[in-house]
Amino acid sequence: MLLCELHAHTTWSDGALTLTELVDLYGRHSFDVLCITDHAAPGGVGRLNAATYARYLEAIEREARRAREQYDLLLIPGME
Repeated sequence: MLLCELHAHTTWSDGALTLTELVDLYGRHSFDVLCITDHAAPGGVGRLNAATYARYLEAIEREARRAREQYDLLLIPGME
């Protein structure tokens, strides 16, 4: 059985925790999968919008590597 969180938001949209904080939270609690599903809108909710999208994906990729190495946690990007 896998322990999964399939709908989590970060401070890139309307979440209370940063991407790093979420990875650490779920990693420390031995989750297997974490799916980040931040909001994306033309006007931008929080910091995620068309102008910041490439930087957002880079941050997701960086944290995905760290999550796998440090916690054996699979980080999946999603979008809402």
